[in-house]
Amino acid sequence: MTACARWLTVPASPVRLARSDQATNTIHTSCGVCTLSFVAEADRLSGCEAGIVRSGGVSVRVLSGMLVSWVARGHRRTGVDHPWTRRARVATVERDERRTWVTDADLEARVRRLEDIEAIKQLKARYCALCDAGYDADGIAPLFTEDGLWDGGRTFGRREGRAAIHAHFTAASRRISIARHQVMNPIVEVDGDDATGEWLLFQPCTIPGSDGDDDQALWLAATYHDRYRRVDGDWMIAAMVIDVAFFTSFEAGWAKQQFLSGREL
Repeated sequence: MTACARWLTVPASPVRLARSDQATNTIHTSCGVCTLSFVAEADRLSGCEAGIVRSGGVSVRVLSGMLVSWVARGHRRTGVDHPWTRRARVATVERDERRTWVTDADLEARVRRLEDIEAIKQLKARYCALCDAGYDADGIAPLFTEDGLWDGGRTFGRREGRAAIHAHFTAASRRISIARHQVMNPIVEVDGDDATGEWLLFQPCTIPGSDGDDDQALWLAATYHDRYRRVDGDWMIAAMVIDVAFFTSFEAGWAKQQFLSGREL
């Protein structure tokens, strides 16, 4: 059974079970004014509300949204207000110990949470893409709140406020010629208009050589500890704290040299 499951109790007097077609899983009913048919196998259908209709001691599974729709269409032609229509619209929710029932409000909250998590993932992806596109400061800074924080610890420094973050990435575009931010294993928790996120980072990068020296290939691994805030309906980065595991040269590797000189934690 999918989505919001409810018990729909149908008055026995105006409704009688005409026949059941086991081969096609179809139940045929009659109310004395019109004859309706509906599919009994709700798990084979998709829709918003599934339930059980009880009538004359017989219970069948139906998709209540389809049932209400068909009943309403049948009685618009006759001008009769069918008891099923009234009852289905105000269906009471009862508990079944064998199942965990979900209300419409629960579904809305679940969908909203998934949409928020996806929006935060897209926000993080945009940040990484802009970093890999030459550390585009004009694109990165607006992803942060006005009072946003970017904290790379002793390895990369700490910047507070959108203007300082813009200046930091303007300089980074001159210091790093190639970067490929590979973020993974997100753990995102949403609480209203605030959220937190943890991500793993593995990043190969290149810094240009100076005074005729060759460019240098580097390895960076870290954990992001992010805080997000919804501002005017859009998610923004409120804080990004980078816990660096290693930042070392390609040649030396992190086992021999965990951090470049002067970049230790």
